[in-house]
Amino acid sequence: MGDCAHPEQLHRDGGELKEVRLPKKPIEVLQVVEYLRAFLVGREAWAGFNMLPIISGAFGIFQRDLVKQVGGFRTQAVGEDLDLVIRLHRHLQEEGRPYHINFIPDPTCWTERPQIWLHWLASARVGTKA
Repeated sequence: MGDCAHPEQLHRDGGELKEVRLPKKPIEVLQVVEYLRAFLVGREAWAGFNMLPIISGAFGIFQRDLVKQVGGFRTQAVGEDLDLVIRLHRHLQEEGRPYHINFIPDPTCWTERPQIWLHWLASARVGTKA
C-alpha cells in the first residue's frame, strides 16, 4: 500500500524509512482515514471496473502518444488530471481499442495536513469540486 504521510510521522534511520506512525491529533487521524478511503479503496474499486476517473497529476504516468492524441493537459480545466483521464477513456472507447487505465497504490508522498477543523473542512470542499 502506498504511503501519504507528514514528515513528522516518519521514523528514519540513516536515510532509510523504518516506520510510518499515525498522527496523535484526532483531526489528523481522521484525515488519514479519509485519505485511505478516497485514494486507496475508492480508486482500487474504480480501476477494477476500468472506470477510474482520475489519476492524481503528481502520480500519473501516461503514454505520451495517447496524451498527444487527446490534446494533452488543458490548462483551462479546473482538474487537469480528471479532464485528461476522462478524455482518454472516451478516445479509446470511440476507437474500440482494448485498454485499461490502472491505479497502482505504491507511490509514497509527503503531505501538509490541516491541524484546525475549519481548514480541514475547507480543503475537503475544494477536493470535491474538481
